[in-house]
Amino acid sequence: MAGHLFYFYHIKQVIIQYIAVFFNFYFILSCFLYIQIYNNYMFLVEDGVHQAFWSLRYDEVASSDLFYRHMHNNIEIHLITKGEGIFNIEGAETEVSTYDLMIIPPHFYHVFNVNKSYPYERIVFNFPIDYYEIDIGKLSEKPLIVNLSNHLEILESFKKIVEASNTLNANDFEKILHLYVQIILIELKNTAFENGMSKSVNRLTASILSFIDDHIAEPLDVTTIASSLYVSKSHLQNTFYKSMKIGLKTYIIQKKMDAAHIMLNDGMYALEVAKKLGYTTYSTFYKSYMKIYGVPPKGASRK
Repeated sequence: MAGHLFYFYHIKQVIIQYIAVFFNFYFILSCFLYIQIYNNYMFLVEDGVHQAFWSLRYDEVASSDLFYRHMHNNIEIHLITKGEGIFNIEGAETEVSTYDLMIIPPHFYHVFNVNKSYPYERIVFNFPIDYYEIDIGKLSEKPLIVNLSNHLEILESFKKIVEASNTLNANDFEKILHLYVQIILIELKNTAFENGMSKSVNRLTASILSFIDDHIAEPLDVTTIASSLYVSKSHLQNTFYKSMKIGLKTYIIQKKMDAAHIMLNDGMYALEVAKKLGYTTYSTFYKSYMKIYGVPPKGASRK
C-alpha cells in the first residue's frame, strides 16, 4: 500500500513540475511578445506633447477593441500588410485587404471592421499636417484608399522602416523613421492613383453630416436635425448608426470637440470656445472635452 502511495505521489510531483515548466515558458513567451509589440510603438514627443505616433502590430486573432471609432486632428497613414476587412470613413464603406493603404486627413471619422477569421498586421503613422516640412498637396484634403501591390518602391520604404525598428536603438530609429516617412509622403504625392474608396454613402446620412458641419457652432441635438431634415428621430438615428457605426449624439460631441481642439490650439480661451460651439453651460463643454481628450480644455491652449 505504501508503495502505491509513493508511486502516486511521484506521478503527482512530475505532473506539477510539467505544469510549472509550461507556465514558466508561457510567461517568458508572453513577456517576449509584449516586448516585441512595445518596441514597435513610438510616440514622438516635442515640448512635452505627443506630436506624432507610429506603430507596427501583428495579431494572430484580431480583437474588436483594437478598432475604436474615432476622428483626430492629425493625418493618418494606415497600411495593411496582412488581413482584410471593411474600412468606414464618414459612412463610406470600402472592402480592403493586404497592401491596401488608407490615408485619412484630419477631422474625418473612421473605423476599421476587421475580418477576425484572418491574422491582421498593419503599419500606422499619425502626425500633424505640418509635422514634416514638405508640401503633401491633396493628401491632406480628402481620404484616399489605394493598393500598393504594383508600387514596390513605396512598399520598400515601409519595409525599411520595419527593419530599422527591429535593429536600431530608439534615437537612431527615430531619425530613420523621419527620413522614410517623408520619402513615402513624397512618393505618394507624386504618384497617380485611382482612389479605391467607395463613394456610396446613404443619402440621409450624407445630409446629416452636411447639416452638422454647417451648424457646428449652434446647439445640436437629434430633435433639431430630425425636424430640419423632415424625418422622425428614430429613423434618423437608426439610419445614421447603420451607416456610421456610431450613435448620432456621440458623433456630434466628437465633432464639436474636434472643432474645440483646433480653436484652443489657436489660442482661444476655453470659455470663449464653449460659447462659439453653442454650449449654454461651460460644465457640459468641460465634461465632453475631458471625455474625448483626457485633459481639461484650458490645458490644451497654447501659452
